[in-house]
Formats: sequence, structure tokens, C-alpha cells
Amino acid sequence: MGPSLQLSAGVRRHTAGMSGIEAILEKHPLVAFSVYTHIQVEVLKDLGATIRASLDTTMSEGHVQGPGFNKLYGEFWLWVIGVYEVVRTMDQATGSFSGRAGADIHAFKRRVAKLRMPFAKQEYSGSTQGGLGQKHPSLEKTRVLMTSHTRFAARRSR
Repeated sequence: MGPSLQLSAGVRRHTAGMSGIEAILEKHPLVAFSVYTHIQVEVLKDLGATIRASLDTTMSEGHVQGPGFNKLYGEFWLWVIGVYEVVRTMDQATGSFSGRAGADIHAFKRRVAKLRMPFAKQEYSGSTQGGLGQKHPSLEKTRVLMTSHTRFAARRSR
């Protein structure tokens, strides 16, 4: 067995009469649902640990390190989107989880969905206005310049 698959002595005793697959399922029950979901969950757990560790160094002594915070924000964005997709997949697999587990998964999906919406769609849940930011006069100027540039580029290509 490679170093990443070595089991502790307690786990070896507990799974002594089990086949290799049974031992893996005992230690990682999510594999029974999907090995891919298990892998995604492990990656998300690692990313979550990285985010937590980065919070202490990025925000310390009342100061926020801009570039570090931007990277942390991007990682958190990926984590939120990833967690939502994993939980959504599990929630859609009706009957794959016990009644209690299924209810917990569904409740967690609803909580994560509230966090996901501003990240994925850049708007608040239920919003009809679109966008999280306030309109700023320079944005209109940018739109006009982009439209003018597009028209100019279209004329040059004819």
C-alpha cells in the first residue's frame, strides 16, 4: 500500500475481516455515492483549510493586504461555487442518502445557495436589477467608449 493509503492501526483492526473495497467504504463512505464527488469534497476541504490559514496572514493587526485579500477572495469564490455544485449533485440524487442525511443535504444546499448567488451571478438572490455594484458615471462612459470602439473596428474590417 502506498503512503497515501496506509490505514491507522485502529482502522486496520476495525476492518480486519473486510475486503479492500469494504475498508475504503468504511473510511470514506461518500465513495459509495461517487468516487468523483469524494475527490471533489477532499479538494474542497483542502481549499477551505488554505482559506482559513490565509485569513490570519492576510488580515492581521487591523490591516488587510490587498493582493493577498484578492487571492483569498478568488479562492473563496471557487470554494463557494464548488461546494454548491457538490451539494446540488448530492441533493438531486434522490434515494442515495438516508432520510435524515437527505434532509440535511437539502437544508445545507439552501443555505449555500444564498451565498452562491452573489458569487455566481453577481446579483442578490431574487434581484431583478442585476449586478451587485452601484451605477457609477464612469461605467456609462466605458460603455459608450466600448460601443464606439466596436463600431470603429467593424468599419475598419469592411
